[in-house]
Amino acid sequence: MYQWFLNSNTRKKLTIAFGSMIVFLVIIAGVGLSSISDIHSEMNDISKKYLPGINFLLQLDRDLYQSVLAQQTMLTEKSGSTEFEKLKKEHLENIEQVKERWDKFKEAMNGQVEKSLLDSFESNFKAWESETKSIVSRIESDTSGSKDALIAAITASNGNFKETREIVNQLTEATEKKTDVSVVNGEATVNGSERIIKIATVLILLLAYFLTKLVTKSIAEPIKKASDMMVEFGNGVISSRLNLNRADEIGILSHSVDAFANSLSKIVNTLNQVADGNFSDDIKPLSTVDEITPSIHKTLGSLQDLQSETDILINAAIDGKLSTRGNANLFKGGYSKIISGINQTLDAVILPVKEGSAIIEKMSHGDFTSQMTGNYKGDHQILKNSINVMQYRQLPVPQPKYLRVPRKWPPVHRNKVRKPLKSPRQLKK
Repeated sequence: MYQWFLNSNTRKKLTIAFGSMIVFLVIIAGVGLSSISDIHSEMNDISKKYLPGINFLLQLDRDLYQSVLAQQTMLTEKSGSTEFEKLKKEHLENIEQVKERWDKFKEAMNGQVEKSLLDSFESNFKAWESETKSIVSRIESDTSGSKDALIAAITASNGNFKETREIVNQLTEATEKKTDVSVVNGEATVNGSERIIKIATVLILLLAYFLTKLVTKSIAEPIKKASDMMVEFGNGVISSRLNLNRADEIGILSHSVDAFANSLSKIVNTLNQVADGNFSDDIKPLSTVDEITPSIHKTLGSLQDLQSETDILINAAIDGKLSTRGNANLFKGGYSKIISGINQTLDAVILPVKEGSAIIEKMSHGDFTSQMTGNYKGDHQILKNSINVMQYRQLPVPQPKYLRVPRKWPPVHRNKVRKPLKSPRQLKK
């Protein structure tokens, strides 16, 4: 797996690294959204169902109690009086409010309450409603002034009333329990989400650290090594190699840099061979657009041509062909100067030899009248002086009073100073 990652191209490496981070972030975001959705659902149930339901039940219970209170108070008032009618109206209004609040409760709860409790409340409430309306009608039509029968009827109807209120209490407790459950579920969701987010955050940090190290090791470190290697190239050190066995862009770069270093090593070896006098050309072009190898081929070709031209001059000198000269026009720059310098050297060496040979040849035929007249230096001047002295000694006739010779006369041979020769007249004396 690790080797596969190393061999993957840089784009794939970065895609994997950032993709993994994005996937984890999406997972965290999904968990967070799911938790938020659950919490919202629980809060929605609490705020729109359970709390309003409890409120409706409490108001319903209050309306029931006020309805009964109004009914019982009517016993103390005279039928048809203003206070009686007021109590009767309150009684009926409270009953209607009980019905309205009950409908709102059922709408708010939307099936969240057991159907048996709902049916039980409605049946008991209807029974009590029928009884209380009957009692109110009897109170209103009773003119005897005896209240015993009415009190007995009210007492008898209290059973349904208490049962109805008991059911309301049960419904309230059930709704409160559901509210508590929603609160607990919401807290559990919050705690669970918090725990998951913490764990996911730690995992993301670990993943980010791991991927950063992995990407750094697979990209940054090889590039740093390649950079250091290039710095060494700039300092003339070409022995280092990257040696990365990878198939990605970094591996390709490594192979190219190593190949370049190998090529430089071959060039250095060739230059060392040239320095040792070996001008053989065995370097092959690296590609069709190679610019280095052709330059080396050209340099070696020039050296080979220079060697060939020098060999011609050497062989000609060995064979006594002292008039042979190198062709400087075949070369350029310093190479042309070398051939020209060799030609000038040959001229400087051969010219006094030719002149001396000509004088000696004349003397061999008995002509002692010629002398070497060239302007020479060093050993050539010594040669000139020696031939001229030999010519002077072979003269058959008296010479002028003094033989005019160069200021440094006689010549110096082998670093030894000879005594000045006397003229023929001085010898006679």
